[in-house]
Amino acid sequence: MRFAIIFGIYGVALGAVATAAGAFGAVLAWTAASCLLVATAYATDRPRLLGKQDDGTQRLGAVQRAAFVEFVARRSAAAQGSRA
Repeated sequence: MRFAIIFGIYGVALGAVATAAGAFGAVLAWTAASCLLVATAYATDRPRLLGKQDDGTQRLGAVQRAAFVEFVARRSAAAQGSRA
């Protein structure tokens, strides 16, 4: 429960700062949402919210694979753009 409280406080604080941060506020809002998701996962004792299995191991989920595929695609496009 300690981690739920800590991440909850971070999430609320970052959310408050994000509203006054202007253009940089989007980055802070994203971080605040991430902290609140982690706080929710710890508070409700639901490791699946963090992509973990019940035994604590992390599985490579569809979102992680999609992010990796996008990363590889962008790297190859950037490499081909630099050759032209």
